[in-house]
Amino acid sequence: MKGYPDLKVWTKAMDLAAHVYALSPAMPRTEQFGMTNQMQRAAASDI
Repeated sequence: MKGYPDLKVWTKAMDLAAHVYALSPAMPRTEQFGMTNQMQRAAASDI
C-alpha cells in the first residue's frame, strides 16, 4: 500500500463527493444555500 489513495474507502468517499457536487446544480435554486450547501459540506467532510 502506497498511501490513503489506495484505500477503497477513500476512493468511495471521493466518488460520493464528486457525485454530490455534480448533482448540486440540478437542485432547485431556492435550495442553493440550504440543502445543497449542507449536502456538499457533508460529502466533503468524508474526504
